[in-house]
Amino acid sequence: MSQVSSAPPFDDWAKLASEGNFEEVSAALESVVDWLERGGMPLDISIQCYESGVLLSERCAVMLRDADLRISEIETRAFPGRVASLSDDDL
Repeated sequence: MSQVSSAPPFDDWAKLASEGNFEEVSAALESVVDWLERGGMPLDISIQCYESGVLLSERCAVMLRDADLRISEIETRAFPGRVASLSDDDL
């Protein structure tokens, strides 16, 4: 198995995990997956990639949860008499 010629952009991923918008974080997560699928990295670098992916994934989940809450609040104001629909989590 050949070694990769450059290092993964860990600093960029860390910055995006804390400051990026959803699209940037999602793209960074795709980049992590690409690095892992490419292979050829030492185990410790692969684990760092995996850890970066987990952080980016958690950030995406938080942003999606916040967006869902915001949409629910907007719908509650816009349609005050309407019963909230059940989400998959409620089933």
